[in-house]
Amino acid sequence: MYRHVNGLNNFHPVLIAQKSKGDWPGVCPQLVPRSAFREARRRISRLTTRPWQVSEREARRILDLASGCRLLHIFFGNTAVHLLPVLRRARLPVLVSFHGSDVAGEMAAPGSHAALVEMFARSALVACRSQHLLGRVRALGCPPEKLRVMRAILP
Repeated sequence: MYRHVNGLNNFHPVLIAQKSKGDWPGVCPQLVPRSAFREARRRISRLTTRPWQVSEREARRILDLASGCRLLHIFFGNTAVHLLPVLRRARLPVLVSFHGSDVAGEMAAPGSHAALVEMFARSALVACRSQHLLGRVRALGCPPEKLRVMRAILP
């Protein structure tokens, strides 16, 4: 992920994360603290089979940090499902990218279908690293006109 952020030459990225590992020369992540109720939301989501969501407070903080941005890129599709409160409030285009393992597991569960449909509807574009992955994301319900193959997202 470091290469994708620091490889940008014509942009000034704002990296927003809820945790960070290691040093980030160049662009430093802006951290949004996780809600104290996150684990409770995750447990409830296992019972309801619907994906948990970030809190409204986390969503507002993320959008405050992205206020000067012209594009919001959510790097992993499985993360975008949890960020629906952000996507609902975002007033900028959203790019969601899939890289492989983020289409497995909970993403394919029947309880995730409504959240996936909403996430795809609120995304301007959905990028996949391969044609095969694009087919898997289409099978999850992404409209074909939003899908693009971008093998390395950034050179």
